[in-house]
Amino acid sequence: MLAKKQGVLVAQERDPYQCSVAFSVRNNVSNTIVSLKSIISQLEKKKGNMPVHSIEICDDRLTVKLGRKEAEPVKHPSSLKEKLLLIDGSNMLSVSYYATAAKETGNLFKTSSGKFTNAVFTMTRKLLHLIHEYEPTHLAIAWDVSRTTFRRDLYPEYKAHRKETDPALKEQFGTAQSLFEKMNISQFMMAGYEADDLIGTIARKWWRKNSGTCYIVSNDKDLYQLLNPQTALIIQRKGKEEIVTYNSFRERYNILPRRWVDVKALLGDPSDNIPGVKGVGEKAAVPLIQHFDSLENLYDNLASLEEGRFKRYMNSLQQGEKWARLSKKLATINTKVPLNIDLDSLKIEIDKQSMIEEFEMLEFRSLLKEIRSGKFRRKTGMVIN
Repeated sequence: MLAKKQGVLVAQERDPYQCSVAFSVRNNVSNTIVSLKSIISQLEKKKGNMPVHSIEICDDRLTVKLGRKEAEPVKHPSSLKEKLLLIDGSNMLSVSYYATAAKETGNLFKTSSGKFTNAVFTMTRKLLHLIHEYEPTHLAIAWDVSRTTFRRDLYPEYKAHRKETDPALKEQFGTAQSLFEKMNISQFMMAGYEADDLIGTIARKWWRKNSGTCYIVSNDKDLYQLLNPQTALIIQRKGKEEIVTYNSFRERYNILPRRWVDVKALLGDPSDNIPGVKGVGEKAAVPLIQHFDSLENLYDNLASLEEGRFKRYMNSLQQGEKWARLSKKLATINTKVPLNIDLDSLKIEIDKQSMIEEFEMLEFRSLLKEIRSGKFRRKTGMVIN
């Protein structure tokens, strides 16, 4: 990153395929031309000879972007037909529980022996639907182990305000994990890390080794930061699915997905007790990152806020710098968890016999009826082998 020098403000590189410069045009024309020539010269030395992509003028700033219009996905030798379905198990089971839970636990689905099954049933049915709908070749489920993670070491108040998990839901985590193990579905969990970190690590390995699509299934918007031309996020809302892609995210927010953590650093997250910067809401956080590209660049050039549309946020940002930098660390997904994983081991090979036996034991009668009627059959054959 090039810092402010002689009235010139240079934004960080937005991706490996683009870089941009921006500076005040308040100075006279000759100074502006000298500044523009100087900064383009610096960029050319760093990035090589790159064509001008666009020139934009907004408020009192002129921005020159160099490079190709869009980052091109890296192609890998493996088949484009392969797809990975990556499930945030903790999120999906919780959503399934609260979507079907009554006010009184006595009204929840139970087996005749008294085992709660409403969340497991709903999640399993949804999983079979996703396999049927997206026809993945690979499948994995990631789980949280506990709330004690490296993030709590950084900030003891992280998620500290959350209530204890309902006993009826807590019981079903073990039931779900046992069921999916019997079905021969790959599952991952690791002490000290959250499911998001495991998902990020698996997704990163996938797009580095494979040219197929990775679909992440979760309602957690923190996972926006993992989006790339090969990775999409499936969000479940009121029984419907919204697919957020690399391009749709950029169209909506006009930033790179990996910069979502910079937005979260300013906004914070009440659900996770991430502090953020008091006085900076969504109306300011997104435009600030659009303008400065990153939290670091924002603070390196904080003095430039003295004039312009962001002036009113300068005091809040100054006072909240410590919390903003901490919040970014808390919001950043670790994509390099020491997780031994062979992508071939994620290939879908569901054990039909064991699955049916487990469904019968859990008294999933309607689900068994749907399977036998061919509800989850695919063009390529049965979901189950």
